[in-house]
Amino acid sequence: MESTSTLKHYNNASAVSPVRILLVTAVLLSVFLGGFAVSRLTLPASAGSQNRADAASAIAASDLTSSELNFLIELHGYLKQSYIDQKLPSGQEFVAAAAKGMLEALGDRYTSYYTQKEWTDLQDSNAGKFEGIGIKLIAGEEFVQIETPIVGSPAVAAGLQALDRIIEVDGQSVRGKSITEVASVIRGEEGTKVKLKVFRPSSNSELSFEVTRQQIRVKSIELKKTANKGSQLILSRFTEQDMSEFRSLWDGAVTEIISDNSDYVILDLRNNTGGWVSAARYVLEEFLPAGQVILREVDRSGNEIEIKTARAGRLQDKKLIVLVNAGSASASEIVAGALQDLGRAQLIGTATLGKGVEQIVQNTSDGGALFIVYKQWLTPKGKNLSDGDALQPDKVVEFDQQAAKIGKDNQLEAAVNLLTAK
Repeated sequence: MESTSTLKHYNNASAVSPVRILLVTAVLLSVFLGGFAVSRLTLPASAGSQNRADAASAIAASDLTSSELNFLIELHGYLKQSYIDQKLPSGQEFVAAAAKGMLEALGDRYTSYYTQKEWTDLQDSNAGKFEGIGIKLIAGEEFVQIETPIVGSPAVAAGLQALDRIIEVDGQSVRGKSITEVASVIRGEEGTKVKLKVFRPSSNSELSFEVTRQQIRVKSIELKKTANKGSQLILSRFTEQDMSEFRSLWDGAVTEIISDNSDYVILDLRNNTGGWVSAARYVLEEFLPAGQVILREVDRSGNEIEIKTARAGRLQDKKLIVLVNAGSASASEIVAGALQDLGRAQLIGTATLGKGVEQIVQNTSDGGALFIVYKQWLTPKGKNLSDGDALQPDKVVEFDQQAAKIGKDNQLEAAVNLLTAK
């Protein structure tokens, strides 16, 4: 059991940079246990030469001096001369660690470097099928925390929640461990079990879970019928293998809603891990007229660009409610925030995560990747989301875990009751 003073550290772990991440158009990073998931990034055949050209340009832009760089070589030399264990990590491993340390100086947990192996793992898990417990992780000051449990995953069934801080895995403390380090000890073969101890800020308590690893298939879009001729449209992420596949799946679901003559739609964005801005825009267009401002992007120079709907939606006449929770992140917040700001839909559930920035992915000359936060995004009314300033539901309904064990979804029921009230 951790001491009271340690619990204070858990509570302070949320005091990190307010910068948040939204992975747009090129890549969605979702760190899943059982692998990592990233939307497919298609590089040209000349990617190697392009990376070298990019590297040359970046080196030219840097203002680090040779004496500053030589200091790292000096430290390495001291270790070679004196460190008790003569079997040191390789030069490549030292450089990778130095790169990660350099980015930590930014105080921004969403600007990060991935080695070639880590980057390969991220891309290989993008097929929407993997083995694990099904949670998306995010870094904290001392403890990695759960950003989003994946819809239908063993993690959700066990009761793990967004914002839970992982403090032990199989009885071993993970204080100070990176996302990849924590993921590596939680990953395992299908059918095996892993024990997690978490600290839950909402109840200021430690909780223990035993979760069985499974093969997880992530459906980005799922349609269910609800009472009184309604449709529950569940989006777990705003990505697929490519944008054309996402559009095809979405269009199919919308066509079914129309053919069923549904009276209303419940757009379920709970535990939605986010994704492409283009996919968020496509979804929003279904409920709004063309030419509507749905998003504002602000770059590092303060330049602001308005993103508008480009088509008239087929579901504009349908009554609409959006379900959200603390696992609703990034692109899902773009959709929920726009629909709320524009008065198109009410939000039901609990506060979202609060992620108000976008990032680009730069392939590095060593075969790895650098994720760089480069823009903020704002809702139509100008709200920028961050830690402690997320989207707030119009009607707060806490999820009833006990009811869920017998197949009831009290948040969904609240949405149906509001939409069908006479």
